[in-house]
Amino acid sequence: MAGNGLEANQNGLLFFGTTGQDNVPFSGGTLCVLAPHYRLLVKNSRGSGACTGSLLYTLAEYLAEPIGGPLVIVGQVVNSQLWFRDPSAAQAAGLANGLEFHACPSVWATATEP
Repeated sequence: MAGNGLEANQNGLLFFGTTGQDNVPFSGGTLCVLAPHYRLLVKNSRGSGACTGSLLYTLAEYLAEPIGGPLVIVGQVVNSQLWFRDPSAAQAAGLANGLEFHACPSVWATATEP
């Protein structure tokens, strides 16, 4: 999952879950991942100016996360969403649109290769 056009040099992370979609207020936006939800490690958006930051998480990162490895299996439906710092927003944070994907064998093989 990727988020582009974010504020430069701000932290963000990815929420994910395997129990479905949600639609609840959260951090000034709408959280689209049904509980229980988990999160991957915090990353910095980098960038060199306004709205030049980005965050990218791969399937390999889901699988490397201690809780993600046992949850994300071939055929599993995964819901995910980025949360990021945005100092100019009312809540000083933002949420990207949610993403739902199926972990399929061809993606699985690519994600687990060294």
